[in-house]
Amino acid sequence: MKINLLKKASISAALFFCGAFLALAARGSEAEMKEIASRAEKIAPALAEAPDIGARSAGRAPWDRLAQLGSAQRIVKEAERQLKLENPDLPEELYKEFYENGNRSRYQSKFGALNNRVEVFALAETFENQGRFVDALNDAILYLCEQPSWVLPAHDRNASVYDQKDVYSDLGATLAAGNLAIAVNLLADKLPPETVALAKAEIERRVLAPYRDAVAGGNFMTTVNAIQENLPPSIIEKLKAEIMRRASTKNTPDLADKVADKVKAGMWWVRTTNNWSAVCHAGTIAAALNIVESREERAFYLAAADYFSETLFMQGFTNDGYCSEGMGYWNYGVGNYMILASLARVATDGRLDMFRFPKMQAVLDYAPNLEIAQGNYAVFADCSLNARPSALYVGYLSRLKNYGYTAFEVAGLGDNFNVGDLMQATSFGFDNEVTFAENPAEATPLKLPIRSDFPDAGVMICRPSPDAVGRYFATAFKGGHNNEMHNHNDVGSYTLILGDAAEPKAPVALISQDPGGETYTARTFGPRRYEGQLLNSYGHPVPLIAGKLQSTGAKAQGVVLEKTTSDEKDVVAIDFKSAYDVPTLTALTRKFEFVRASGAESGSFTITDTVAFEEGAAETFETAIITFQQFEIQENDEGLTINIADAEVAVSAVDADGAKLKIVAETTIVGENDESTPKKPTRIALRIDKPVNYATVTQLFTAK
Repeated sequence: MKINLLKKASISAALFFCGAFLALAARGSEAEMKEIASRAEKIAPALAEAPDIGARSAGRAPWDRLAQLGSAQRIVKEAERQLKLENPDLPEELYKEFYENGNRSRYQSKFGALNNRVEVFALAETFENQGRFVDALNDAILYLCEQPSWVLPAHDRNASVYDQKDVYSDLGATLAAGNLAIAVNLLADKLPPETVALAKAEIERRVLAPYRDAVAGGNFMTTVNAIQENLPPSIIEKLKAEIMRRASTKNTPDLADKVADKVKAGMWWVRTTNNWSAVCHAGTIAAALNIVESREERAFYLAAADYFSETLFMQGFTNDGYCSEGMGYWNYGVGNYMILASLARVATDGRLDMFRFPKMQAVLDYAPNLEIAQGNYAVFADCSLNARPSALYVGYLSRLKNYGYTAFEVAGLGDNFNVGDLMQATSFGFDNEVTFAENPAEATPLKLPIRSDFPDAGVMICRPSPDAVGRYFATAFKGGHNNEMHNHNDVGSYTLILGDAAEPKAPVALISQDPGGETYTARTFGPRRYEGQLLNSYGHPVPLIAGKLQSTGAKAQGVVLEKTTSDEKDVVAIDFKSAYDVPTLTALTRKFEFVRASGAESGSFTITDTVAFEEGAAETFETAIITFQQFEIQENDEGLTINIADAEVAVSAVDADGAKLKIVAETTIVGENDESTPKKPTRIALRIDKPVNYATVTQLFTAK
């Protein structure tokens, strides 16, 4: 098996070395290459001669320190457990199930389990240094290298990577490569030489070569000739060799350009602004730092990641630091960016600071300030209801830059550091100055302000007064637009919490809320995305007008008409008419009025929707409350009263003359028959009982 796999890797390296040129996201310009080369020239002197990020050269001391941590001891126990298990079965039909029924979870979980075996066995062996996990690690590495694709099925266009028709990398491939590269670098003296060679060849073929191609881009020969004085000789030699190989083997001199034109989409993440940039760059750079011999070439990889992070990834956040992808993807994207930047710190002895960008503090501030109250966070976009910011990520950057989030620092660093995977262990775990600072600040409880405002994103979070002693409301509401990353059609959405300051450890009641994201399937990121009721506006506490849901796109937005704030009350009004494709609609506004709790007064929360249609036109109008709570609906002369947990909602409506309009309530289960809806809230529709030309609908939330 080992010999056959090694032969396979050698043939692959000969045929496809830069043959991962089949993966081009965008055409790299000469100016772009010169800027990257300039950065690389400054970075190179700070790197070690050998491809080593300090893990081996530092000796046993750092690993002995990590081995004492509770998280490391749990990894050893997990490795012992996994010694009794076989590598997960990964047949072709499991990989290609995604193309048949859209299920992406079953293969991903098993592929993740395989990668986890590599990480766990390598870490456990490094902690113990006794040899008892080497054979299992070797088997896991060989099995991983045997897999036709490290690209996840959902990212593999028509299984072209799996079927060996294409070569490019994605989230799965880059993270697999990063951890595998560290494993074979750390344990090269214990693993069979052919295993180490095979792993390096596969990392080169599947991840590093496609990255070089995507960065250089464009007309290969023209680009190489133009920039050869600006790039490391080893990279130029590899680029030219691939061009000549393609031209000679196919007898097609212009084949390189045709290849570039054919598959631009494969490496799109190199020049994107979303979480893929950070995650894929982190894995790619970890791989390069651990297996690329040339110091100048390693500097090239770091310089490219630094350049694309500054010019693109950081642009994915609004100037106020808001992450439209949601808290879960903040942990994933920003967390991996911090791993990337920490790897750069360790590799360059602190001389490359990828946290230097002006927006970085605002990006960090987003996470703790997204808390509504008592550990409950806003979950707009594709986000789990349980998403919370990582104490490690917040704490690490806070301590590095002295941002003052000391409670996160203590919770995530020092003895509480979570070793995690190999990338996390050899980035944060080898940063003595930060993760294991000698005299860390003591933890002080985070005192959130009475409001956190993200004006560029159209999001505001309102909290009670610090002197509140009884029940209180806290809320997060948004305007924004419907073309955000991991977008939901949710202009005007909100989450409302009712808590009790006298019992700060007691669970709060989420009265009405944004219900979070769905379980991913092929539909989630395809043309049928907004069939999902958690993603379209049906599953959000926003209006339904003339029977129509909100539209998708940047034009569907909430324009702020009014914003007034004070210690007592916050008021924000938005115009979101553009979110509905209703030709007769002439006006649609939503006003949020938050009266904060103070002393024994619990405050209130009011939502006022005003809608108008063309003269002579009458259309239906309803809004909704989305809740997971038990509730009771009562009709009265004023409209409706809905009791939800310990809150009461008075719902009323009037026409243009102030005459009362009848409101009727109807309940449905969001995503009732949809397996992709993990938790199914109730939608309480609040509908005016007949078409109207003009109406104002008011929802007043008070504590019972």
